[in-house]
Amino acid sequence: MPEKETAGPRVGAAAPLDLVGSGWRLGRDMIVAPRRALVIYLAYLAVSVAFYSWKPADFPSVSDAPLALRSPLPQGPVFWAKVQAWSPALTAIWIYFLAWFVERLKTGRLAFWLFVSALVWVAPTVGLVLWASKQIPTLALGLVWLVALAPTVPLVRAKEPGSWAPLGALLLAIVAVNLALCPLFAVTVLIHSDKGYEGLEMVMLFWTLGLGTYLLSRIERLGAARAFAALFFSMIAQVAAVFSLHAGGLVSKEILKALMSI
Repeated sequence: MPEKETAGPRVGAAAPLDLVGSGWRLGRDMIVAPRRALVIYLAYLAVSVAFYSWKPADFPSVSDAPLALRSPLPQGPVFWAKVQAWSPALTAIWIYFLAWFVERLKTGRLAFWLFVSALVWVAPTVGLVLWASKQIPTLALGLVWLVALAPTVPLVRAKEPGSWAPLGALLLAIVAVNLALCPLFAVTVLIHSDKGYEGLEMVMLFWTLGLGTYLLSRIERLGAARAFAALFFSMIAQVAAVFSLHAGGLVSKEILKALMSI
């Protein structure tokens, strides 16, 4: 992948640009050093298991959460290892959807293709609502997914083999940043700061979207709006897929709650 050197940052913008540049360099390095990428990913899974096993089940407070999410989750490394065991599969699902949205949104009028491509996650989401209200059986929900996914297969299969590694590196660059935030999350737990913990969650979300959009626009040569839409839509589609796995009996209620809380 060609490398471009950028001019020095303007005064007042050094920190954000340095962080973005570090994220980009990390993603680029992971493409040529897959062993390093694997080590970082495994470290992230291990730290996540240790952190959520240590964090009190009632922190942060969930008094304002929906009733279904208020019951405490099981604690301990065995349970959280089971939760993180789903991470590789969910990562693969996310990368698949990301590849589809990237290819679909590369050309054509953005507004039109945003509407068309959104059906990939909107239709299953509607199916999930109908399934939850017992208006359709689980089999019908599976058929909705088949119909929604059918048009994605040709574009994903046509994607150049060499373009998959950069997408994986993009994810791992984001994971590495999240890993770096773990000490700050631990501090908020130690001082029992609900607002601090929730604030860090928002920072992590916006950083994920910001860094992901920047890296994706560079990797796939997309405009910022198209890159953001591809990243955001793929994340929503992944969430719909997780709930559908629960509907199909593959993911237990406790693990679903845990996946939605991390």
